[in-house]
Amino acid sequence: MKLLPIDSIVVPPTRLRPVLPADVAALSDSIEKLGLLQPLVVEGLTLRAGEHRLAALRLLFSQGDEVKFGTATLAGLVPTIDVGDLSPLARLEVEL
Repeated sequence: MKLLPIDSIVVPPTRLRPVLPADVAALSDSIEKLGLLQPLVVEGLTLRAGEHRLAALRLLFSQGDEVKFGTATLAGLVPTIDVGDLSPLARLEVEL
């Protein structure tokens, strides 16, 4: 797992699922209370899974909030897993 600056992660324009503001707000509330439970999945710097989590983190960081991930406190950095580090089955699930 790597920590990447949140502004370095690129969302490809081909993403099909729309980011809904109500979902982002609910998720940011959850992340603020519970911490981030799952890292984002990237390929290089391109987002492959977790667009709502990314939007919620951007919202929290823009408000000056820090986010917990396990025992770490994040401020502007996002935990990520690269697609290449996933098992073939997990990679297939990300691509779906």
